[in-house]
Amino acid sequence: MRPIRGFTLIELLTTVVIAVILITVAVPGFRSMILNNRITTASNTLVGFLNAARANAIREGRTVTVCVDNAPGSLSCSGTDWASGWKLWVDRNSNGSVDSGEVVRTQNAMANGITITASGFANSTFIQYLPNGMSGSSGDFTVCDSSRTGESGVKITVGPTGQVLSSTVTCS
Repeated sequence: MRPIRGFTLIELLTTVVIAVILITVAVPGFRSMILNNRITTASNTLVGFLNAARANAIREGRTVTVCVDNAPGSLSCSGTDWASGWKLWVDRNSNGSVDSGEVVRTQNAMANGITITASGFANSTFIQYLPNGMSGSSGDFTVCDSSRTGESGVKITVGPTGQVLSSTVTCS
């Protein structure tokens, strides 16, 4: 006679209980990781745009602007909410406004709950890079998750030389 193989009901229930305990412990940490990654993604995207603007200004020898764009697809910079999107454009005809063919890149709105606040700039709705790569004004962007106060966010500093630096900041 062959021995019976398989698991007893007690063994299966023990395995299920252990799995539930592990999942209960892991899920809150996983949620926090997802929220932190949203902040990282938003800040890395903005840093990439700022670095691209500086590179374009030097390469083309023209003023390059990154501005708030609450109306994607339009030929204007509008709004004050950086989290709603932005565009990078090169002022090829030096008229100070966005014209057809001058938009290099656009960014759609960030994930829900992400806030991007500009401070210290001469104008908080745009930043310009001069043909020598210097920024028209210096200041900071703060990227946070509005659903979590007291958590870490990212501070993006644009210096007068145009250099972009990132650091950790506590969101309020």
